[in-house]
Amino acid sequence: MGYALHRVEGIGPPFLVVHEQVVLIPRSGCQRVDNRVRKLIFILQGECGHRLADVGGKSVEVTLRAGDVMVLPHAHPHEYLSPVPYTSYRLHALRLAFDPELVPPLSPAGNGPPESADPETDLAAFVCRHFREFHHLPGGQDAAIRELLSQMRAEAQEERAGYRFRVGAICTSLVTLIARQ
Repeated sequence: MGYALHRVEGIGPPFLVVHEQVVLIPRSGCQRVDNRVRKLIFILQGECGHRLADVGGKSVEVTLRAGDVMVLPHAHPHEYLSPVPYTSYRLHALRLAFDPELVPPLSPAGNGPPESADPETDLAAFVCRHFREFHHLPGGQDAAIRELLSQMRAEAQEERAGYRFRVGAICTSLVTLIARQ
């Protein structure tokens, strides 16, 4: 499937983990991911197809390119598709996953638990409210988001005092910027 780089856990609720990942698409042309968490994916390098089947009764297929962002709120498998048939391929992305106990993934039909907290004072409720549907944001990484991604990489690599707090703050900023898009 791939491997993780610069993995940071323990960054505080509602986040589970943030890490860069290299997705390896085999020669068969398809890498299936059994998604069990709500997450944001920032495409850093590469280009490939992406398929999310049977969400809300339909299949969604998009082309991912460096600079794109995906919002994946469903506990549902998805697939990365090689741009060149019968050729293995790599896609470099940053994955921000939410703790499924605090931010439960939606069912493929879009059903989830009712919100009980104020989304303007509770980050988990904010994520539940604003990330209810699959979204592909072509070119969604503007200058502010690219700067935050760069800062996150530096914090994860250097692991200086308080780096987890800083990474958590960066993740909160990323969530807010993506929700505003």
